[in-house]
Amino acid sequence: MSAGDRRLLRVFISSPSDVRPERLIAERLVRRLEREFACHLWVGPVILEREPLLAAPPFQDLRNIPPPRSTDIAVVILWSSLGMPLPVDDFRGAVSGKVPVTGTEWEFEDALAACRADGRPDLLVYRKTAPSSPRSITTRR
Repeated sequence: MSAGDRRLLRVFISSPSDVRPERLIAERLVRRLEREFACHLWVGPVILEREPLLAAPPFQDLRNIPPPRSTDIAVVILWSSLGMPLPVDDFRGAVSGKVPVTGTEWEFEDALAACRADGRPDLLVYRKTAPSSPRSITTRR
């Protein structure tokens, strides 16, 4: 199999700032899979914090990053925060229709709606169960 025959497997990692250590672990895991399966496929993480972003918010602007629906696997990591609210005029929950939504809510619903419609991406949701502290709560809704 030549390098040109390898399939690209993109993994979207969605997580608010209170689970940064867990996001880093997920990224390391994807990079490890990338090395382990390099002969068979390209594994590429899609992580908001690693993508080139325009200076003006919202950072989830579809011109800035691939949306979760365009990836093969979407991983959502949650704990005590759902992230920052997005502009009401531009973002609504793809499943709930809810406004306003936070970036994490929007990413989850975008992946869920696509999964229900097309069977892709596979959607994995992980919840940190450790007790939260006042420092861990950045935006509670």
